Amino acid sequence: MRSSIACARCRRSKIKCVNAGIDTTCRACESSGRECVYPTPAIGVGGAAAKRDLAALADGDDRNGDMDGPKRQRPRKSVAVSSSAAKDAAKGTLDVLDSSILTVKVWEAVFDLFQSHFATILPFLHPATFMGHIRQLSGPQSSSSSTAPTNQDNSRENAQSPPAAKSDLSPLIPLGVLALTARFHPQLVAYHSPASPGSPSNPALASEFYATALRSRLAGVDGASLAITDLTRVQALLMLALHEWGMCRGKSAWLYVGMAIRLSQAMGLPYELENDVFSRDGPRSPAFRAETDLFGISRRGMEPKEQTSDDVIAQETKRRTFWACFILDRCLSSGKYRPRMIRVKELGIQLPSDNAFAFGERVRTSRLSEPVVRRPQSFGAQGVQIPSIRQSLGGFGDDKLPNNITPDPKSWSPISRRKDSSEDEIDRWEIGAEEAVLSRVIRIIRIWGSIAKWSCAGGRRYATASSISIR
Repeated sequence: MRSSIACARCRRSKIKCVNAGIDTTCRACESSGRECVYPTPAIGVGGAAAKRDLAALADGDDRNGDMDGPKRQRPRKSVAVSSSAAKDAAKGTLDVLDSSILTVKVWEAVFDLFQSHFATILPFLHPATFMGHIRQLSGPQSSSSSTAPTNQDNSRENAQSPPAAKSDLSPLIPLGVLALTARFHPQLVAYHSPASPGSPSNPALASEFYATALRSRLAGVDGASLAITDLTRVQALLMLALHEWGMCRGKSAWLYVGMAIRLSQAMGLPYELENDVFSRDGPRSPAFRAETDLFGISRRGMEPKEQTSDDVIAQETKRRTFWACFILDRCLSSGKYRPRMIRVKELGIQLPSDNAFAFGERVRTSRLSEPVVRRPQSFGAQGVQIPSIRQSLGGFGDDKLPNNITPDPKSWSPISRRKDSSEDEIDRWEIGAEEAVLSRVIRIIRIWGSIAKWSCAGGRRYATASSISIR
């Protein structure tokens, strides 16, 4: 054992340490009034090195000898270790979800909590798909099953997709749902943080338990899994970001949202390139085609007339996943040191639709960069008036036409009336008064983001003509 005769401060400053021995105050620390601390001496380092050298000599591996001689290769154990660690990590995740507390009844209550508290900000979970996976994994013992629900990696958004094997299901979405909702479920709180006579239960510990498992699963064994472009990973990162925000860890939440946005951009979610009918002003230059091929983004998928309801739901799920990225980006980005990552003028995606998500209808909506279309009435293919949602519910004064005015469907712009399905291969238009509530929330969040940026920049004291523009 080699003793250390210089204190930590003198070692760090690379100056001579004048002392009377270990555990005594040196002259430099005494003059500056600092605490004199000595580092702990290393034990056994030299012995281990000597043993390695002796073993090398015994095996005939003389490093100073002939370089042309045969070299003995050491067996590689990293692959086996990584494989074993991956299996242990997967087993740990399954143990988290295989708890006997996670029955179908608990999952139904948990999903209701998610729909009540988080579905507006994270609107991409399809109820039929999510609960279908839970019942599929639970099997006949739906009331007392100890198997936790998981979702598919790439086709979980398809409500009517064929059942997948358990090995094909990803635990990311269930872990994300539990990380957000476990604190609100009394049974899960009591299970993960039981109350004692000296201290009450802590609901946050229940959510932290599943959030920790989600972080581990997202990172993988060596962290390489973070770069996998998968829709469930984007959704899981958004769930984890919202959990971090709720735990008052805004910086971590902002970082997770940034990771989700980058993955979504790598997947082409801000652009609807798979359908040229919806991508009205998309670029078609050779450079653009080369870029889409480089990133593995499909430039064109099936025609709208070939889309089934499941295909429409899958497309709407991707669309809603990106809009969740936009909502959290505007909520968590503010000021100079947390800039926004999404610019509205660069988006080539339409606003979400409830009918497309719930029923698989081929719906056309406006884009966020387009002005809001105010129209009092919808018209069918033959010019038949179709009342809007607000008019059906009583409407507002601005939605009603004067009695002495007869609307002319031909005088309206193409985006302000419903088209024949044989012309544009769509089922309905949802713009103006028929726009979904979620679309209006997105418009409000956009305004809120501009106000937050203006306020963090100094507000009215430093306001300029362009500092409060809606972008």
